[in-house]
Amino acid sequence: MNTIMEYKPPSRAKKILINIVLLFMLIIFPAMSWYYLNSGANFYRGIMKSLGEYGNMPAFQLNEPDGTLVTDKKYDKKLSVVNFSDTQGKEPSFDGMKYVYDQFIDNPDVLFLTIESSVRDSVTFGSEIIEQGIDPVKWSFAFGDSSEVASLRNDAFIMPDSLEKIVGTIDQALILVDTNNVIRNYYLSSDSTQLNKMITTMSLLMPRDEKASIKFEREKEK
Repeated sequence: MNTIMEYKPPSRAKKILINIVLLFMLIIFPAMSWYYLNSGANFYRGIMKSLGEYGNMPAFQLNEPDGTLVTDKKYDKKLSVVNFSDTQGKEPSFDGMKYVYDQFIDNPDVLFLTIESSVRDSVTFGSEIIEQGIDPVKWSFAFGDSSEVASLRNDAFIMPDSLEKIVGTIDQALILVDTNNVIRNYYLSSDSTQLNKMITTMSLLMPRDEKASIKFEREKEK
């Protein structure tokens, strides 16, 4: 004996639930997707708008403490961070440089360069680098005579007057050079907010297929 089950229309509560789900799928979800995509695009445009074009990575020939020659060719087509350091006293931008370095330590397309005017004993200097856990290939410490370094500091990498109130002096700055060897911005090495913005900017400037995961641990802003 066949039994025909009686059709029961959905209850009012079930109809309301179905309508809510349809509303979410057809209107709310697309609207939310558009909002987040648009927010991401606006964020990217904002970062790009903050960058300038302040000249190109200059040609130079400097030496590391062990006599190894360092030239601008090493940084060709790489994302580079450059700073200047006074070896006679505390290096004001070293801690900030090290912080950024740690975020890209595993990315071969990001290189670092510290330009100094005083040559240190290679053995002592080498031990200091090892203690800091720095790869000397990825982060070069290059030395030159005072006139050559002064030319790089005051001419080739000169900071625009408009950034002096934000960054201070060139010795306090981290200089960002993009993969086309264009100087794009200067960041205050002692300001965690600026350093974090720099790290974000660097990740956006890298070609999409070359982006590597960043070991980025955001510090609480003081």
